[in-house]
Amino acid sequence: MRAAYHEPCEGYEAEATKHEASLAERPASRPVGVVLCPRCQQQLHLKSHPVRSILSLVFALPVEDGWPPVASECLPFHADRDRYELLDPPLFVKDLSVGDVIQAKVDAVSQCVFEWRHVTKSAHSTVWLLRTRPSDSIDRVLAELRELGCNTVRFEQGGVYAIDVPASLQMTVVDDVLERLDRASVAVAFPSMRHEE
Repeated sequence: MRAAYHEPCEGYEAEATKHEASLAERPASRPVGVVLCPRCQQQLHLKSHPVRSILSLVFALPVEDGWPPVASECLPFHADRDRYELLDPPLFVKDLSVGDVIQAKVDAVSQCVFEWRHVTKSAHSTVWLLRTRPSDSIDRVLAELRELGCNTVRFEQGGVYAIDVPASLQMTVVDDVLERLDRASVAVAFPSMRHEE
């Protein structure tokens, strides 16, 4: 059975214009939920802030000598037709940062990404931490970085951590915080460096 379709009411355009104005200060990269016209309950199509869905892409990882400890990584993206904008820093996929927009080819059988390319690169950097032995310095450092505006993710079982460093935060500030790590127990890598050195 086909879904019923109702024509937008006379006030639809005015409502859309009103919502466009209220969102003028909101970055276009931030998603906007579905907004309905209060009169006819039709979804308002906002040109400056199109509604985008969030989905996960699974990246197959080449495993050599037991590393990485997983064979694939699932990452969240905003989907816009055939383009995907990364939302969280990756733990294992190199040269990928939050805000990057990519195109990807997905294997029909495994449903894993087997090829991808950048459409645009963001100004965010990604930092990786690898815990090589027990250390109580990691949680303190990650908490301090979050206070500075970084986003962090972790795979505690594998002792792996990723840090999203926004463009607004100087890398020298991040480096100062990372110096508080116990370097005998924690290795640091920069798989996607976008800040100027």
